[in-house]
Amino acid sequence: MREFVRRGCKFYHERRAGKLSERKQAAQKKWLDTQLEMLSTCDVKHEKAVTLQGRLLRHYREWLFFVDDPRVPPTNNLAEPSLSPS
Repeated sequence: MREFVRRGCKFYHERRAGKLSERKQAAQKKWLDTQLEMLSTCDVKHEKAVTLQGRLLRHYREWLFFVDDPRVPPTNNLAEPSLSPS
């Protein structure tokens, strides 16, 4: 899961900086999609992994929304401070 998130963020930042060719973008998109499918269907036993996998399945389409829309960041880090009390 860490590698999936790390590569998703890297993809977002490199694409915004113009560092990814169309070919590399397509390869990264395919990798992210393949990994999301694997993460959402692999056999897990640990309670927290089961919970995370449930969230992956419930929000499957939202996980990679940033891949198709470059305006959307891969995390909600920018929104978090606005929701927290000062």
